[in-house]
Amino acid sequence: MLNQGSRPNKNADGCCCNGGCDCFTVAEAFSDHMVLQRDEPVRVWGEGTEGQKITAAIGKAKASTAVNEKGEWLLELPAMPVNCKPQQLIINNGTQNKVFQDILIGDVWVISGQSNGDLNFLGAQIHTLYDDFLQQANEDTQIRLLEQWRSESIEAPESMATPQKGFTNKDRSKWKKADSTESVEGFSAMGYCFAEYLSEKLAHKIPIGMLMCASGGSPMSELTPIELVKAMGYTKPEKENIPLAGMYNALMSPVQNMTIKGMIFYQGESEQWHSEVYPYQLNWYVEEMRRRFCKNFPFYYVQLSSHGSEAINGWPKIEEVRYVQLEAMKLIRNSHMVVSMDVGWREGDIDWAHPIYKKPVGERLAKIALARDYGIGSLDYASSPMPGKVYWGKDSVKVTFDYIADGLEILSGEKLTGFEIRDESGEYQNATAEIIHSDTIEIKGITAPAAVRYAHMHLAYITAANLGNTEKLPAAAFELKK
Repeated sequence: MLNQGSRPNKNADGCCCNGGCDCFTVAEAFSDHMVLQRDEPVRVWGEGTEGQKITAAIGKAKASTAVNEKGEWLLELPAMPVNCKPQQLIINNGTQNKVFQDILIGDVWVISGQSNGDLNFLGAQIHTLYDDFLQQANEDTQIRLLEQWRSESIEAPESMATPQKGFTNKDRSKWKKADSTESVEGFSAMGYCFAEYLSEKLAHKIPIGMLMCASGGSPMSELTPIELVKAMGYTKPEKENIPLAGMYNALMSPVQNMTIKGMIFYQGESEQWHSEVYPYQLNWYVEEMRRRFCKNFPFYYVQLSSHGSEAINGWPKIEEVRYVQLEAMKLIRNSHMVVSMDVGWREGDIDWAHPIYKKPVGERLAKIALARDYGIGSLDYASSPMPGKVYWGKDSVKVTFDYIADGLEILSGEKLTGFEIRDESGEYQNATAEIIHSDTIEIKGITAPAAVRYAHMHLAYITAANLGNTEKLPAAAFELKK
């Protein structure tokens, strides 16, 4: 399926003709140093003059197509095995060649969401924290990065008005090797840590491409295509300077035809005022992205972290978002969630909205991907514990958990903390809880219990909500109702 978008006045080579010449363009998502998806047909696309024959070749893989009546072309290169050796991708129309150098064949992952997915290493505090880690980037890397910038889209309102075919800043948004501190420090910290951990555990034998499409502060109504935004019931934008679907149009649309491996996602802070519909909207978003990427790709996302300082008043319902994020796992096929409450904001941190501890978040996402998509490790050991079956008693509730590794464990202190319980008519009150089996806890504190919840607090550190597993992974925040 060819993604429809606004056609630029000039093509990638500066040609302004409207046909009748030998000019053709290749989508700006293609450049030197990129990664193409392994083991699947790879879509390549662009524009040209109707009837032109376009041929693309890399190694032994070759495919051709003709430019259609709309001046668009799309072809699929046959599936190629992993290849860490740099190759040339050559595309021609019989009279012109466009050559892309240093192309690897591996896995391409998309980063979406809002600012905690977008947060880079450039801040003084996060850069200091990860300076040694950043210094390890070197020429031997198999990681490639492609970045886009929300700020540049805001400065170019036309890029947000309709689905775009090209990047807002085509000169900056090009694939690059993650081969130095300078090349990675401006990229998504979560995304780079995810890629680095994947690459390391894969013994650097599978190139990893990371494609940045996250947008700071964006609610779902900005990240989602306009057709679905309207179906969700949105009628006006939440910000005066960003239209409905604005960040989808500017950031995701230009890459929508790419062949990818999967998506990692960190978003939800902007959904606190309508959290009850968030699981359904997130599911619809994922299904629509899968339709447009032509693949039922794996989708891995982050349960919101701990936030203090101004977040106490600014994000008063963040706990409710965490609960519905867990519920979303039941709706979204081929998905999994990681927990980040234990690596959130700390007293003394400068930025209350953006916890700087993104390395464990990226690595937890990577562990899920390794277990589910690469056959390395087990999900029982890669995942945080999550509630499974619930047994409602006269004066207690028993909850069994999945993903317990070698068993449930108290991560801090001697007794479980962070649990509350209520009956049908009352308010939540503190509850006592204990581990009664390797996979089961019992919660007490009231007769005729009707609901229990865990980690209903902004700062859900392991000192305050301390259930986890033997891998030291904290349990997900949850609310269970009879």
